[in-house]
Amino acid sequence: QHLSMLAFDANEFQNKKVRSILAKHGWFRTVQNDEPHFTYLGHQESDLSKLGLKKVFKKDREFWIPKM
Repeated sequence: QHLSMLAFDANEFQNKKVRSILAKHGWFRTVQNDEPHFTYLGHQESDLSKLGLKKVFKKDREFWIPKM
């Protein structure tokens, strides 16, 4: 994902405002063991559950992962 520019690691990942701006543009955290990792999903957060993803919380941090 990183090589194809569909993911990147943000230094400011702990900043709620930064996460909000990224989410507005379709970028979400998707890897629970890699907090700075953001994946481009290209959709608004309200659509992610319809796409087969679920929001999970790990240590008060949210991630979108596939429903299993």
